[in-house]
Amino acid sequence: VLEVRGNFTQLYVGSDWSDFAASGSHRTRLTGSGAQTVHFDNPGASGISSYFQDLEVANTSGGVSFATNAVANGALRVRSGVSQSLAGGGHALTVAGLDVDSLTLDNVAFTWNGTAFTRFDDVTFANYATTATQLTVTQPGAAAGSTCNRLVFLVTPTSGFYVSATDTAPVDGNVLTLILAGSQPLDGSAHTATSGGAVVSWTP
Repeated sequence: VLEVRGNFTQLYVGSDWSDFAASGSHRTRLTGSGAQTVHFDNPGASGISSYFQDLEVANTSGGVSFATNAVANGALRVRSGVSQSLAGGGHALTVAGLDVDSLTLDNVAFTWNGTAFTRFDDVTFANYATTATQLTVTQPGAAAGSTCNRLVFLVTPTSGFYVSATDTAPVDGNVLTLILAGSQPLDGSAHTATSGGAVVSWTP
């Protein structure tokens, strides 16, 4: 576990593009008592790039801002108890797993691209452009659907979407199914995009 109480900065030095390439059970915990910033000189998911494995957000005051794109090849973890805030300024955060309870995503281009799922509850999407996609899910699907409770979308898209879901393995027998229970709005299907046979169900 790497505990970070200040800013997290990955710098490209010489030819070492992948000087922070976390793997296995490694977890980076952001535990600052003031505002924290995450910066990657060369973000990516593999190869000559740098990335998190698990990323846990446990900031006690001030929230976390992403100055660049970032990738977590493991799970994004936000524990219940203290609501967290991630600000992106339009930058992308891509994660392979979700264990999230009580989070505000402030203009973060957020993508879930793996099948690991514990929870994704009480998440608010704020300050997005009306042309943006607020939640992107791109994965092969699992034997059971993933239920996300009480998501709140504060910006109504025009040409963008609340949710875009793509089943990347449409013939494997596992349909990517995303169940949005008790969300605001209760029915965002008019601003939902699916492909590859993915199903997004908005339920009360």
